[in-house]
Amino acid sequence: MTNRSHTYAVMGATGHVGKIVAERLLRTGAQVRVIGRNAGRLTRLVDQGAIPYTSEFLADLTFQGHTAFEFFGPRLVTMQEATTLLGKAIGKPDLKYVQFQYEDAEKAMVKAGLSPDAARLMIEMNRSFNEGLIRPTQSMTLDHLGTTDIAAFAKTFAAAFGAATRKQ
Repeated sequence: MTNRSHTYAVMGATGHVGKIVAERLLRTGAQVRVIGRNAGRLTRLVDQGAIPYTSEFLADLTFQGHTAFEFFGPRLVTMQEATTLLGKAIGKPDLKYVQFQYEDAEKAMVKAGLSPDAARLMIEMNRSFNEGLIRPTQSMTLDHLGTTDIAAFAKTFAAAFGAATRKQ
């Protein structure tokens, strides 16, 4: 199966789940952009046809050109609904959505290995979404709606999550 009609971006593509998701998309023939902190760890995915982006590239404000396409599932879901469905899919039906304080989230990102600058920028971006400073700029049309709903994605996520936890 070849899927060249859309480009997918996989953040954390060198992590357990991200790598599995990127590899599966590449096997379908999809165009995949992989995002990771370390360019060297993206090499295997690049050899399979992925387009690499590292945090250094994304933080470098001198790059030229841009493409933006706002994409939604077939219906909007709340974070609580997504967490419930994903939790059930991975065998954790009691999983609850917890929104962290910005400072706590930033500390956790740095502790997990993200640079302090990248963590600060992630918090700035999320705060801007939450406060409405970043809003959709494109009219929502049928072109912007995907066909994969959260329940179907949960099944794919559960398979990748299971494969990643078996490797640990």
